[in-house]
Amino acid sequence: MPRAVRYSGWLLLFGAGVFLCGTGMSVDVLSGLPFGLFLLIVLFAAAAISHLVVFTLPRWLRERRKDGSRCPHCGYTVPATGTQLCPECGATTTERERRPTTAASDEFKLWLTKAAFVCFCALPVAGVLTGAEFLTTWYFGRRAFRNYEAVTFSAVPSSHLNDGWVIPAYTGARVPGGWLYEDSEVLGIRPAIFRPTRWTPWPNAADLFYHEDERGRGRVFYYLD
Repeated sequence: MPRAVRYSGWLLLFGAGVFLCGTGMSVDVLSGLPFGLFLLIVLFAAAAISHLVVFTLPRWLRERRKDGSRCPHCGYTVPATGTQLCPECGATTTERERRPTTAASDEFKLWLTKAAFVCFCALPVAGVLTGAEFLTTWYFGRRAFRNYEAVTFSAVPSSHLNDGWVIPAYTGARVPGGWLYEDSEVLGIRPAIFRPTRWTPWPNAADLFYHEDERGRGRVFYYLD
């Protein structure tokens, strides 16, 4: 297999691991971790089965057909001992090349070890990305709540109204890092909610928000529609 194709496969496997683990963790940074691990295990199992069927099994079957007295290239009968020249295809093979080996299974075991390492290296990367988004949401949310008096609120785009949290009575304003909303039916109150612009590379299983209570204590939380 060409080196570029092999490395591209490992990169694709790693990217899929980050994608799936991050999707699971987007339910919540900590409580979503088991779901992210589960998706990683599913990915590893699917990759292992695919590699087994596409690469290892055909090679293993070819090895099983070897009996020492046939040319491994064309199957023509040759003497079982020593180095022989096949009169059919002209290939020169040694006795060792004509006998079955465990190379296919050994290679598969090595591939499993590498694949497990690549998949589970995706876990800390997804965790760092999810945690970074959590922290940036807290930072921009707190900043938006502190500066809300300088913000002009207006009717939010229709795409916001299907969010599950933002209701038609809310008005919003674009602020650094996301959107700040207030309840237009209740005047003179603090902003209701801050929703960040999501930048992580996976579709999020839950919406992410920042909110402050009457005492100004802020919290970042996830909300499932």
